[in-house]
Amino acid sequence: MSARADDFERLAVRWAQTPYASLGYPSAIAAITAFPEVYATSRDSLPQTDADRAFALMGKAADILDGTLLFASDDDQANALTAEAIGYLDEALKLDPTCYDAMRMRYMLEHGTRDVMVSFLTEHEGQVRARCVEVARAANMLAPEGHWSVSVFQRPYLRWLFNLANEQLNCGRYTRSLEVCDRLMGLDEQDAAGARMIAALDYVKLEDADGLAALEARFASDRNAWFDLCDVFMAYKRQDLATAATRLHVIVRDYPGAGNTLTAQDEVSAGAFARLSYQPRSADELYIAVSESAVILDENCGDAASALSDWIADDAIVRHAFDAESAKRREGSDETGGAPDAGGSRGAAASDAGVPGVSGAPHAPEGRG
Repeated sequence: MSARADDFERLAVRWAQTPYASLGYPSAIAAITAFPEVYATSRDSLPQTDADRAFALMGKAADILDGTLLFASDDDQANALTAEAIGYLDEALKLDPTCYDAMRMRYMLEHGTRDVMVSFLTEHEGQVRARCVEVARAANMLAPEGHWSVSVFQRPYLRWLFNLANEQLNCGRYTRSLEVCDRLMGLDEQDAAGARMIAALDYVKLEDADGLAALEARFASDRNAWFDLCDVFMAYKRQDLATAATRLHVIVRDYPGAGNTLTAQDEVSAGAFARLSYQPRSADELYIAVSESAVILDENCGDAASALSDWIADDAIVRHAFDAESAKRREGSDETGGAPDAGGSRGAAASDAGVPGVSGAPHAPEGRG
């Protein structure tokens, strides 16, 4: 899910519902054809409500929190960017107090502990659902159960549930997290929010191999990094190290920069608007999946590496990939005159970037505790 894509779609709905003659076009087809260019060149001139303007302001905050902030060079810049994002969110909520994406993001920044977020998200869930349905119905965009992501006006509730499931996972409430994921996937069979990835991690924590297998079968056409990692984790937990190693080596083969990512096992903050964006089967997909898997990789390990995280980082194929990737970067640094990467230790490695904005971020903040 993308705030910019949703903003485009919201305004496209307003445009389509405005009489074409009042827009200055000779026909409805001409007006619809013109919309993308008008949006790109003069978005603010388009017909829109205060709710649409609030959503756009929230989108600016999301661009900062889920993009620019990840590359902040130091704490001072990070604090300044966060303050700018808060300003956009506050302005959005003044225009539309029911801009639930802005409300959720603003509360996260002010009350960042997970237990508090779970309570807040649970308390307001019914209100968010009712309002999303009301707005969608008023716009003649009410999608039926099983297809909620079709309606741009119902997606805020999907994101609300996604956030709740993720917070519950990281609070250790795996069964409750899984229940929310099941509800979310019931509302939206395509699972645009990505609840299936959280559910996979829940099943690993619950050591429910049958549940994980059923989930993967349900989304058989989507072979993602979360499923790949969870297969490794589940095999490791049942002490089937041969199968775990085989599946781990498939990940190394299939994802660019896997040696670095699996060695560093960095954590980056979960997306504020939605899960951070990535291209399928890219370095960034694996980077984000490994980051979200910290709840498993950090199991019972305090400040030291866990047996599982060490086993992955010390695997011979992973080490070979890490060394090869490090050598390639050093060659590139030599050609450009830059300093080579230090490399070699957990946390020093950074994944090769697939999509700008996530992997290799020099100031990627850790997840909330």
